[in-house]
Amino acid sequence: PREPEDKGLWGTDPRDGCPGTIDDLIGLARMDIDSFWEAQFDFEDILYDPPITFEAYDTEIETACGPALLNNAFYCSAAHSIYYDSAFLNDQLETNGDFAPVLIIAHEWGHLVQSLLGILGDEELLTIQTELQADCLAGVWAADANQREMLQEGDFDEGIIALFNVGDTRDTPFFDPSAHGTSGQRIDSFKDGFEAGLDACTLD
Repeated sequence: PREPEDKGLWGTDPRDGCPGTIDDLIGLARMDIDSFWEAQFDFEDILYDPPITFEAYDTEIETACGPALLNNAFYCSAAHSIYYDSAFLNDQLETNGDFAPVLIIAHEWGHLVQSLLGILGDEELLTIQTELQADCLAGVWAADANQREMLQEGDFDEGIIALFNVGDTRDTPFFDPSAHGTSGQRIDSFKDGFEAGLDACTLD
């Protein structure tokens, strides 16, 4: 079997350009994102706890936050765990490129970071605020990955396309408990984190 270092970025084999499996891709993303946030928390002298469970599913499963719906990925604060539909992320891989499912995982990791900082428990915040901040936090990680030459040409655009495709419709009220932000808002939040770092991700 081929050694991991023989694979290119995000599980892509540079010799044939074919992506590895979605499990390979998400496994690499998991390690990189986790290491990044562990280092950030350590720098700030704050205790960091990685997800207790990082679980793929292909049928509805029960979690501490209720059923894990298909075509979804989510952070469950009650279990301090991240769950994702592997078929859904594989569709993102095939449709939008390898960075699209990676960005989705980075977004969910943003929620984990929020939970560790006590942000998710703030009842005064609207869902849209925490969702857009998670996009911003994903951008912070992506910028660091880019500096480490983990991103290839086109990856940033793949992330933008993925966010464009999952934005709320314009008639979604900002106070809707399911609101994540319009395509433009989500893209702007990701870009803010990518270009300006953590300081751009405050909820002031």
